[in-house]
Amino acid sequence: MHVFSVVVEDDEGEADTMRLKVLVENAKEPPLAPELFSPKNGSKWKEGQEITFTVKVSDPDIVHGEVLTVTWTSNISGTIGSVGTTEMAYISTNRLPVGEHRVHITVSDGAYETFAYVDITVVERDDPGPPPARSDLWMYIVFALIFVAMIVIGYQAGTRGAQDELEG
Repeated sequence: MHVFSVVVEDDEGEADTMRLKVLVENAKEPPLAPELFSPKNGSKWKEGQEITFTVKVSDPDIVHGEVLTVTWTSNISGTIGSVGTTEMAYISTNRLPVGEHRVHITVSDGAYETFAYVDITVVERDDPGPPPARSDLWMYIVFALIFVAMIVIGYQAGTRGAQDELEG
């Protein structure tokens, strides 16, 4: 707070003094344009793939407790989301439809807004193709086990018969 004294005097020499108190408050300044970290401008994504949008924001008024609101908006699907932050902001989505998206990033301090954008393309998912063919491998395994069991049983029966002849 600053205090000033003002003296006013008229032509007859009469004077009066007034004290003024002046409180200088923070003059609101706009936020800086957001610094984009991801996704890369011009990148391509598959439909349903998770995309994380990450920006760094700054405003001279943050030191006074100001929180910035960051909003991401697609030209195709509308608002993606919004978060409050004082530095880094991110949001993830896997719901962007196929198309060429211009995603606008708006940073607001409640009085001023700054903007940036990123262009990304969302393409259709690859066709997964037909389901894998049913395997008949299990049949070969069953036949092999039966064959091995027959050999073991035959061997045991043959060795018992030979032992019986030797003992008898």
